[in-house]
Amino acid sequence: TLDANSVALSEAIGSVAGDENAEAFLGLWREHIGFFVDYTLGQATGDQAAVDQALTDLEGYQQAAGSFFEEITAGELPADALVESLDVHIETLTAAIDALVAGDAQAFDLLQAAADHMPMAATAIAGAVVAAVPDMFDGEVDSAPAETRAVLTDLLQEHVYLAGIAIEQAVEAGGDMEAPAVQAAVATLDANSVELAEVVGSVSTPEDQEAFLGLWREHIGFFVDYTLGKATGDDAAAEQALTDLDGYQQAAGDFFERITAGELPADALVASLDEHVATLTTAIDSLVAGETSVFDDLRAAGQHMPMAAAALSAAIVAATS
Repeated sequence: TLDANSVALSEAIGSVAGDENAEAFLGLWREHIGFFVDYTLGQATGDQAAVDQALTDLEGYQQAAGSFFEEITAGELPADALVESLDVHIETLTAAIDALVAGDAQAFDLLQAAADHMPMAATAIAGAVVAAVPDMFDGEVDSAPAETRAVLTDLLQEHVYLAGIAIEQAVEAGGDMEAPAVQAAVATLDANSVELAEVVGSVSTPEDQEAFLGLWREHIGFFVDYTLGKATGDDAAAEQALTDLDGYQQAAGDFFERITAGELPADALVASLDEHVATLTTAIDSLVAGETSVFDDLRAAGQHMPMAAAALSAAIVAATS
């Protein structure tokens, strides 16, 4: 599943830089993932030499990636700038790995911090690509509509993956929602919910921000109810959770139709939320059943969110223009 993401990234590179550069990027990207694996195994086995070698290899990757992007953007993204960005990528992800290996509940917050850096890297690369091949793109990457869409895409995809982590921890704990690891994962997920609510509040009112946060937290609770129902064989609880999620869909549809002055009709959002519920419950089913397809299923749930972000951001921009 991780490699499928790598291939998709390389295809995005190839779409603006050609097939040969797509292949070159894919090789570099896969290699750097291997170095993170080496680092993890070194930390997990107490092999400091392996850890140090992995960090050295990652430094080499930084230089190679910097040179690669400087070349394909015709200097619009200087190598030094990308190397600096990759410094943060490596520091934040190795911090999360260290916490995970140590069994530290901070791992969830640290992983979120590592992910939070990536939209900034994406904006820098996108801006350089657009500057290098302006005839291929309309608009500006740092325009208000683009930034709104990017922020919502980031937070909504993060929601899916953090929900997946929290649900996995709950299943691992046998449904004990008070277990420390579960509590930590849920707290990280809730921080994402608060950030989403702040975005909503920035284009509406503080009252709408609070209303959204209440709705959003409630729908997360329904997914937890569904998970626990499935994990314990309580079909009635699972069915009730689906009924509750149906109610949430309608409430959320009405909410966004109102705050976007009808630019996002309730029915359109309900249809989008149908897919959100369907894809995430599929991932939950796979997780509870111990199926390895859970990783692809969770990715499928995450891949729906950029479409939801595009529709929501377009409606917000139209309503506030």
